Amino acid sequence: MSFLLVITVGMAVVPHAGRQDPATPAEAVKAFYAGYAAKSFSGLPHEAELAAVSPRMSAGLLKLLRAAAIIQARCIKAHPDDKGPWVEGDMFTSNFEGFTTFEPDSVQVTGLKAVVLVRFSYAESGKTFKWGDRAVVVKEAGRWVLDDVRDRPAKGFTSGFGSSLRRSVASDGKC
Repeated sequence: MSFLLVITVGMAVVPHAGRQDPATPAEAVKAFYAGYAAKSFSGLPHEAELAAVSPRMSAGLLKLLRAAAIIQARCIKAHPDDKGPWVEGDMFTSNFEGFTTFEPDSVQVTGLKAVVLVRFSYAESGKTFKWGDRAVVVKEAGRWVLDDVRDRPAKGFTSGFGSSLRRSVASDGKC
């Protein structure tokens, strides 16, 4: 009987095997953006893209993104000549084009929630734009994971997704 229990516990750990969970909120933000940058997608992540970054997201944020994907598909089907909501642009930063570099900066921890200021830059045509966004991370099941991104756009550009990722994808279901 205890042999079966050991196998079950071992199987529960396998999805995280080989991946060290971040010990701090700043490390969690760094791990999320490093994984996100490696996938290079635009707009609402498709299921395969979401699978690549979802281990670094809270269950609540993941639920919102999956609900948004259903709404997006319905809107595209209902209005095939329109782009539909959340089709393009960087949803996880203030800059529509995304970022070239990032670095977690200051961290404010309150219990099981932390806000990490992330310094971003985007280089294009010999010019570099710099700004900071606030990544909100929560401790969920003993791990720090991304729960929201609150934008602090520099003057002159925006992602078009509003001041909060969560607010942006929380929809009333209308197209």
